[in-house]
Amino acid sequence: MDDWWRTTAEVLGSDYERVYRLDLESSRREVDAVLSMSGAKPGASVLDLCCGVGRHAVEFVRQGFEVTGLDISPTFLDVARQKAVQAGVQVTWVEGDMRDIPFEDRFDLVVNLFGAWGYFDTDAENEQVFRCVARALRKGGRFLLDFFNHDWIIRHFQPFACWEASGLHCLEKRHFDIYTGRHETTLVIIDESGNRREVNMSVRGYTFVEIKAMLERAGLHVLEAYGDYDRRPFSLETPRLIILAAKPD
Repeated sequence: MDDWWRTTAEVLGSDYERVYRLDLESSRREVDAVLSMSGAKPGASVLDLCCGVGRHAVEFVRQGFEVTGLDISPTFLDVARQKAVQAGVQVTWVEGDMRDIPFEDRFDLVVNLFGAWGYFDTDAENEQVFRCVARALRKGGRFLLDFFNHDWIIRHFQPFACWEASGLHCLEKRHFDIYTGRHETTLVIIDESGNRREVNMSVRGYTFVEIKAMLERAGLHVLEAYGDYDRRPFSLETPRLIILAAKPD
């Protein structure tokens, strides 16, 4: 599934938030939690890495931050621009690949939220993202990665899921490839008129220990690990893994 993240963005388009049942209140809660965990203060510069449709980027600006949103999808960025205009806020939008972030010593905080990492075919490519983050951060800057808890998913593996989302019927088939360590997902979306869309996704699963080692090789020191946005301790029983790391002074 080479470059599946490009086709997924094009298929979901403006329905992304609708499919995943995301709303303004959830975005606010998540940004509030990120700021609490990271200690970032208004006026700081933030890079929303893989910003998608801009739901977090817009909220960061609302709370007084200077924000850049980077995403590889022009479709998602078009939605994000419209969202910023509707909110009356200014965001710098950049179309780009997270393996090649075009900034150096620029940001106080970099965030990568909602599991938007682990996409690439090799561990080296996924680790390259962290090297780019380290380069983009100022000394003392912080990086917050919101990923899924691989161990929890394996322990509670569910091969199928279905849900209704504002008139859309969503069906998901899941497979874990034990030979590659990848979580393979097929998502089928059927709208009110019976039209069918399908997207395929593939994300490399990593344990906390593996991610920590990658971050440290990239020059980022792990400060904390949380199990969710409420700052509960990370454990085998938390579906999420949120890691806060810092670039040394």
